[in-house]
Amino acid sequence: MRSFLVVFLACFMPAIVFASKDEVPEYNAAAIPTAMVTDAHAVVRSSTTKIKINSPTDIRWYEKVVYTILDDKGYKHAVLDEHFTNLFKVTAVSGRLFDAGGNEIKSLKSRDVKEEAIMSYSIADDLKRKYYDFHYANYPFTVEYEVEYMVSSLFFLDDYKFSQGYNCSIEAADFELEYPSDIKLAYKLLHTDVPVAQTKEGDINKLKVSLKNIPAIKRDPLAAPVLYKQPALMLSFDKMVMGGITGSMHTWADYGRFFYELNKDRDVLADDAKQKVHQLTDTCKSIRSKVNVLFDYMKNNTRYVSIQLGVGGWQTFDAVSVLKTGYGDCKALTNCMKAMLKEAGVVAYAALIYGDEDAPPMLDKDAPVNAFNHVILCVPQVKDTIWVECTSDDLQPGYLSEFTHNRNALLVTDKGGVLVKTPVYGHKQNTINRKVDVKMNTAGDVNVAVSVQHSGEFAQKALDKYKTGVKSDIDKMLYGRIDLPSPQLVNATYEAMPAAGYPFLKENITYTGTAKVNITGKRVFLQPLISSVKKAGIAPLGTRTKPFYISEGYAITDTLVYSFDEKLSPEMLPQPIVFEKPFGKYTLKASFENQQLKIVRTMEQYIGEYPANVYEEYLELLGYAALNNDDMNAVFVKQ
Repeated sequence: MRSFLVVFLACFMPAIVFASKDEVPEYNAAAIPTAMVTDAHAVVRSSTTKIKINSPTDIRWYEKVVYTILDDKGYKHAVLDEHFTNLFKVTAVSGRLFDAGGNEIKSLKSRDVKEEAIMSYSIADDLKRKYYDFHYANYPFTVEYEVEYMVSSLFFLDDYKFSQGYNCSIEAADFELEYPSDIKLAYKLLHTDVPVAQTKEGDINKLKVSLKNIPAIKRDPLAAPVLYKQPALMLSFDKMVMGGITGSMHTWADYGRFFYELNKDRDVLADDAKQKVHQLTDTCKSIRSKVNVLFDYMKNNTRYVSIQLGVGGWQTFDAVSVLKTGYGDCKALTNCMKAMLKEAGVVAYAALIYGDEDAPPMLDKDAPVNAFNHVILCVPQVKDTIWVECTSDDLQPGYLSEFTHNRNALLVTDKGGVLVKTPVYGHKQNTINRKVDVKMNTAGDVNVAVSVQHSGEFAQKALDKYKTGVKSDIDKMLYGRIDLPSPQLVNATYEAMPAAGYPFLKENITYTGTAKVNITGKRVFLQPLISSVKKAGIAPLGTRTKPFYISEGYAITDTLVYSFDEKLSPEMLPQPIVFEKPFGKYTLKASFENQQLKIVRTMEQYIGEYPANVYEEYLELLGYAALNNDDMNAVFVKQ
């Protein structure tokens, strides 16, 4: 029920009421309303969360949650898995297991719970977890967990999510918060219209939110992330203390100002480093060239490590330490790069961001929350702002991968935080332009020459394969692009080229093999398609009732030219296709001229959310994209 970094110690102990023999047990699975079981793999029977803020550095939390697990897909909710650090501690855990009828089978105490570190790849961390599994799977069954937490900063109390993701309904959920009057609270309740009860007793303010009968959200293919739909309470406070630094999270400007103060004066270089910066950049003609040369220097002289230890998870190593030791985490490498650019006369800012290929949290301009797990660098420009992923050896300055593109980031400036948007890479940036020349003799033997230009994510993924230097992986990639019986890879070369803010790659590849052809007398039956415009998975659904979301945009042009060594005349060519909708398009055109068969295909897909009533049409587009030799023939007659 908590967000990942929110943990607190309890000071509220619930009363336990036992049922008499004549009463139906409280957790009898048969008592769950039908509406709560629909589309659900698990049901939250009840959830009680009580938080008491004694001061900005003393916050206590008690949580009790009861799940009824309906099937294997809901089993994850049966497992206790609480993450904590020295700044936010799990102090007590208990739990009980019940059968389908609601009869208690087993109980556990804190001493039964396993504690272990969970970030072995980090050189310095204190992140651990409390873990317990009843190992019971006679469905349906129920688990009840009570957990107590303590935290030392309001920084970690930023939001509360009532839901537990897709396919999990809620019968009842109660959230209560107590805080002293000298702390100001700003809040925003999302995706529900239930009332927020606010009361005051002396110098203590109280807030309460209660939800009932929230149906499960079904995970349809291409659904928008459940995070954008689930009930949540966003919280921000005007008093915050961490690492001896005081601040506020009342606004995004306050949030950024706090991080600025937490990391202030850590971007100072030693004299030898300053001299090195000038040696590298004084002859550069542009800001972009300065960024490029300093990025290369950082790439060759530092490496990324993970730091998750106490306040060190939020306060950076200073630039002198990074250059001296040769390593740093995301914020330390970003801070060091920023320090060198500062010495070179270039203004840059650290940018807090959520890094993950999955959908990022939705940030509200009026509700600042601690929704970041990564730091990158922003070099503002009037045009073409330069974004730099300082932890990567592969991404060129100016380009962000799926890990951080198309989401909000918070620039940390001396004037406070500024909420901005990172670039969106869609069908204009993620492109493939491919020319396939096939020379075929009378026996069906072919020589295939492929020239292709990739950009954006297509280029980056191919470059990643080439840079590994693992021949088997590279061969697998290249053979996977050609559809011939027993093809042979003859040669492949590639060249990475600079482009306008995103990767660009040229390839030349040759193959030999045999065409998918059947020669009967004077007739030549040819299955011509030997490359794909997109290997698309088709996700049938039946009747769709909710919008679908396309997160990947791209454009592919595929030109296929067959040259024959004898004179042929076309008897049948592939029929033209033109399919164009708001979410994308597919076209195919075949022609025969000068003893050459030419097929040109295009496939485009556009990022966005689209209504449910056009989903079947989107599946039709994916069907065209998946066209291969089994779907298409050309017939020729020998002259």
